[in-house]
This record gives sequence, structure tokens and C-alpha cells, in this order.
Amino acid sequence: MISNCDGTKTLEELSALSGKFNVDLIELLLIKFESLGVINTVNKISAKDIFKLRIGLFEGDKLLPSDHPVTKILAVLLLYFSLPVFLAGCVFLILNSTYVADLENLVNNYQNYIILFLITLLFITLHELGHLVIARYYKVNVPEVGIMLYFFTPLAYTNVSLLRTIKNKAHKILILLGGAFANVLLIGILLILWGLFFKDTDISVIFLLSVISNFGVIIANVVIFLKLDGYYIFQEIINEDYLREKSIGIFWFVILGVLRRFGFRTKTKYNVIEMKRMSGINDIFYICFGALSVLYIPFLILIAATNILSYLQLIQG
Repeated sequence: MISNCDGTKTLEELSALSGKFNVDLIELLLIKFESLGVINTVNKISAKDIFKLRIGLFEGDKLLPSDHPVTKILAVLLLYFSLPVFLAGCVFLILNSTYVADLENLVNNYQNYIILFLITLLFITLHELGHLVIARYYKVNVPEVGIMLYFFTPLAYTNVSLLRTIKNKAHKILILLGGAFANVLLIGILLILWGLFFKDTDISVIFLLSVISNFGVIIANVVIFLKLDGYYIFQEIINEDYLREKSIGIFWFVILGVLRRFGFRTKTKYNVIEMKRMSGINDIFYICFGALSVLYIPFLILIAATNILSYLQLIQG
């Protein structure tokens, strides 16, 4: 059914292809599929969408069939060997004390940031493929793998929205951790290769920057205040859907309520009752989570601006 929703067929044609759904049910299914992020029935691009354009390149199901030996081998590597390989890489790191000095030189050399940015794009792609591998290993349909322009930065993405349809929570969390497993495995492999063959060569810097890049991808994705892997894992652990929306809504409800007490006229689009607002400690949790979610991006912008100013001062000095 999902594979036929390619935007080229009418409701009547979809009904005929399904063999068991009438037109009304097909329309309801399309609405549900769109809410899950599986399909997009709206062709109009809003101003907000311009910053998050997506282009699908492959169907994950065809790219990696769940019963294919390659899928199983890659999944076993990620699930069972990523941590041992990472620990082995750490051993090589500890045995080579010169790494500390090299790391200081890398951080202080701002020209390396350009290289770091470029290789990070590669490792983000491999991170997304990690999600794909684990999802297909657990026979979860992956309707789309492609590239996106996220605030004009080219990135890869994997649509794993259908993991909501599986009941095994452990499998859901492992799929969401698939990207991190890929980065952990890469860190281990890079450190082992660096320690064995490349620590005293001219390309040593590339290996060390690659390690830093993979760590950066992991850290960025485990943050729970943006809708990335860490956020969805956190939602699964606490059994709370739409956590970010509820928390931000309650946070602004409280802020606007305080402003109204001081005589400010404010309007709010949030309905606390509809957001299932709870009492006691849960209220405090929602407010704190909402505040951190709202302030996280401005905080990152402030840090980036500070680093840019420091770099400019260094150049002028």
C-alpha cells in the first residue's frame, strides 16, 4: 500500500490496487501515513519547509532487503562488535601518548575546522545508514533514504517513522541507536588503523579529525532537547508521545500567565488540558524540559558566535 502512494495514482486507483479498501478508507489511510511522516500528500512548500528540503533517493526496503546476508552481517557488526572494536581502539589511543599533543594542535588550528566539516558530512551519512541496517534487520519498512538541505547544509536522512508500528520497545531503541553504533564502530576502526599504521604519517591528522567528527555526531544526536535520536529514545523510555510539543506548550503557558499577572496582554494558542497537563512533579518536569528545549538553540548560536569572534580576534592579533 505504501509503495503505491507515490503521488501518481488517484484514490480510486489505490483502492483498486489494494483490493480490500474503499476510497474513504484509502483517504483515511493517507492521512495516517502522512501524520507518521511516511508520505507527503501536500505539494505546497511552506517558508519553514525551505530550510528542511528533502529529496528521496532510494527505497530502504529495496536497498537492503531484511533477509539479505549483507543486511545480517552489517547488523551483527553494529549490534555486537561496535563496542568491542571501540574499546580496542581506545587501547591504541592510550598506548600512544603523542595523541594528546596532536589533539591540542588540531583544536588550536582553525583551518582544520573546514576539513572537519566536510568529513562530518560523510560520517552523518554513515550514521543514517546505521539506522537503515538495524531497521531492516528487525524487518521494519524504511520507505525512503535520501538527502536533505537542513538550513542549507546537505545531509543524509533515513525515514524510520514506521518503527512506531512495532511493539517491541527494545527493538525500537536499538533502531534509534543504530546510527550511534555505526559511529562507535568507525571510531574504533579509525583508532586501530591510526595506532598501527598512520600515527607518524602526514595523514595522521585526517584520522584524528575523523575520530573527533564521529564523537561530535554521537554527542549531537544524543541531545534530548532536539528531535534527534536521543529525544526519541527518551520518549520511548518514559512512554511519552509528543514530549517536546507538550513541554514547550506548557512552558509558554506558564510564561504568558506570569506576564498577564503583571498586566501584559498576551494570547496563547496552547490548550493545557488538551496537552494532558499533569500535576506535581510532572508539571515541573514539563516546564523544565520545555525551557531547555526553547533555550537550547539560542545557546548553541551564542557558543558559535563566541568562537567566531575568538577566531576573528586571533586573525587580527
